[in-house]
Amino acid sequence: MERAHVREEVDAPIDMVWKVIRDFADVSAWASGRVVHIEGAGVGMVRHIEGQGGRFVERCESHDDAAHTFSYRLLESPDFEPLDPASATALRTAIENVFRGSFIAKLRDRLTRS
Repeated sequence: MERAHVREEVDAPIDMVWKVIRDFADVSAWASGRVVHIEGAGVGMVRHIEGQGGRFVERCESHDDAAHTFSYRLLESPDFEPLDPASATALRTAIENVFRGSFIAKLRDRLTRS
C-alpha cells in the first residue's frame, strides 16, 4: 500500500474552514473542478467532478461534523482506473484546530496489487 500525507495551513478558525469544505456535493469554494452529477446523499453519496485534469468520481465514505473530518474513495480518475472497489484510492480530509489558524490534513492510501 502506498501512502501520502499533505498538510496545508489556513489562517482561519476551524469552524470557518469546515463551513467551506464540509459539503461533499459542492467543491466550488476550494477546487477548480465542478460537480456535474450527484448520486445519493450523505455517506455513500457519489460525486462526479469535471475539471482541467479530467473527470473524477468519488464516493463519501464517512462524514463527521463534530470531528471536522470526512473521507472519500476515488472510484475513477484520468490517471487511475481501479480493478475492483477494494483497490480504489481512499482519502481522508481532517481539519485540525491549531493556535491562530487551522490545518487541512489529507491522508491518501492507495492499495496496489503485487
